[in-house]
Amino acid sequence: MPKFKIDPTPTFSEAVTFRMPGGKFGTINVFYKFMDQDSYRELFTNSKRGDVAFALEISTAWDAEEAFGEAAIERLFKTYPTAAKAYFSTFREAIF
Repeated sequence: MPKFKIDPTPTFSEAVTFRMPGGKFGTINVFYKFMDQDSYRELFTNSKRGDVAFALEISTAWDAEEAFGEAAIERLFKTYPTAAKAYFSTFREAIF
């Protein structure tokens, strides 16, 4: 069995699942940036960014059909407002 390594990898993948109309659910695997407790606290405490800019700050890629980027994230969050909540809560739950 490999030994536990305290230093994390700089990115990690999490499945972001959000509710869609009609009782359906959507899932996107998002690649988030790892943050230690101090970095996380600073980012969330001092953030005056909108949801899209904040999503770009904490993630690097995803496996959706549309290429990862500002326009695609904005479209996702406008089309499915529940996706934004899931995007951020999945990140927070993964690192805390």
